[in-house]
Amino acid sequence: MNPLINISNDDGILHLQMNRPEKKNALTLQMYQTLADHINAANNDQSIKIILISASGDAFCSGNDLKDFMQNPPKDESSSVFQFIDALVNADKPIIAAVNGLAVGIGTTMLLHCDLVYASSSASFSLPFVHLGLCVEAGASLLLPQLCGHQKAAELTLLGEPFDVHQANTIGLITKITSDEDLIETAMKNCKKLTRISTEAVQTTRRLLKSTIKPELKKAIKHESDEFIRLLNRDEAKHILQAFLNR
Repeated sequence: MNPLINISNDDGILHLQMNRPEKKNALTLQMYQTLADHINAANNDQSIKIILISASGDAFCSGNDLKDFMQNPPKDESSSVFQFIDALVNADKPIIAAVNGLAVGIGTTMLLHCDLVYASSSASFSLPFVHLGLCVEAGASLLLPQLCGHQKAAELTLLGEPFDVHQANTIGLITKITSDEDLIETAMKNCKKLTRISTEAVQTTRRLLKSTIKPELKKAIKHESDEFIRLLNRDEAKHILQAFLNR
């Protein structure tokens, strides 16, 4: 059986590839935990200089696996979902993402924590949380308005409509648009560039870029997590999620 997360560590690049293409790389708790564990472990592994997150198949990540999610809903911060978000926030190494096809929910919000995001022309993004009776997570309530302003952030989260790679580029969510064929090569090329630069200089600069916002970000994530769990426990969200499962 193929692993749900392919993991390799070559020449200082920890490559975490989501590998559930038949489900558009919908994330299970096991997948969240594997991603969190390897991102956390990279903090203390001097052989790792860069983390690359990508996906197999024709989609980056279609969000949570709803069946798995409803069978094991997050009850507190010990949930694998929140551990993954915490790992992204506390990562010491630069994180690069290579996005192809769908990036839904957490598939989009995780990108807010990445340092470089390369997206193929086929990429599309959406934040459909309110349509599920839920609220944004992963610090999006803070990071998204800072990225593109309140009104645009409100449009993307309250209406929850999909937006294409060009709009993602315009609001600053991604670094560069590539062809589908060149996506991984482009991301890997820039990973390799970073491994050839002073590790201490790269990590210090990255830390400085994120340092002023980090305390505020952690507070926002805690507030979001509390509200997410509260909304998830309401009958409205349960009925909506069940209806999605029954389609």
